[in-house]
Amino acid sequence: MPATEFDLTILTRGFAPEYRWAVLVPPGRNLDLGPLALRQGASIAGWVQISPGSALDPNCIVRLSPAEVTDNSPVLTAKVQGQGFFQLTGVAPGTYVLEADQSGYRSPKVPITVVFPDSETYLKGVVLQRAP
Repeated sequence: MPATEFDLTILTRGFAPEYRWAVLVPPGRNLDLGPLALRQGASIAGWVQISPGSALDPNCIVRLSPAEVTDNSPVLTAKVQGQGFFQLTGVAPGTYVLEADQSGYRSPKVPITVVFPDSETYLKGVVLQRAP
């Protein structure tokens, strides 16, 4: 393997993947990734995109709500990382609505069905649009 930077996904059955970005692999040596905090259960991950010429705000978040909201409905949130990646863990099987939100922008509501309890649902692009 050449000495270069890699984006890594660490997978094991029954746990949400762990992502490591821009990991430098040293030449001719083993790579120590340090401690891994794997979380059991399902997850939702993906990328938030914004119109060209605009930048993602460090306060951009994604919000996951049950499709049928009740008074006790849990809402999961996660910060969107600098390049647009997000991951929500500890998601129970069910039907949800995902939205991305940052000041002046909002995404359409994205319907998601989590079918398998120990898998990841991966979204290729949640697009932020300028709020009216």
